[in-house]
Amino acid sequence: PSPKAVRGCITNEIVCGDSIEGTTIGGVNSFGDAFYQQAMCTPRRSDYERSPEAIYKLRLDSNVKAVIRLDSNCVDLDHFSIGWEGARCPTEKHATSIHECEMDDREEGGKPLVVTTVDKPQTFLVGVDGKHGAQGNFRLTVECYLYR
Repeated sequence: PSPKAVRGCITNEIVCGDSIEGTTIGGVNSFGDAFYQQAMCTPRRSDYERSPEAIYKLRLDSNVKAVIRLDSNCVDLDHFSIGWEGARCPTEKHATSIHECEMDDREEGGKPLVVTTVDKPQTFLVGVDGKHGAQGNFRLTVECYLYR
């Protein structure tokens, strides 16, 4: 399915138990190196400037652990998770106020992201991005477990 954003930068919603197939081709280009570094998603620059993203909204209940897996066998794509409750998508101006960001930016990929909630529900933006203009198809899977 097309990653055309339906609300701001968000392509669609994803929930626990989902395994969706998507593409970053034709997606928005909301986040780049400066954003990822200021939000402390990754310490290094990897040239995310030219690659479109597919971004999903994930709402977790309290005391939940979510394991997010990305499979992209044909192109080197990376996935990220940002704790974000705002109605609008974060920009570089918001990056320093983001308290939770996880990202797998290794070239070999395949490392799942783990996010947790504690005493209250929380919303995350879960996205797929590429380096050096990379874009392509992927499968994103979210498995959830009671955390405490």
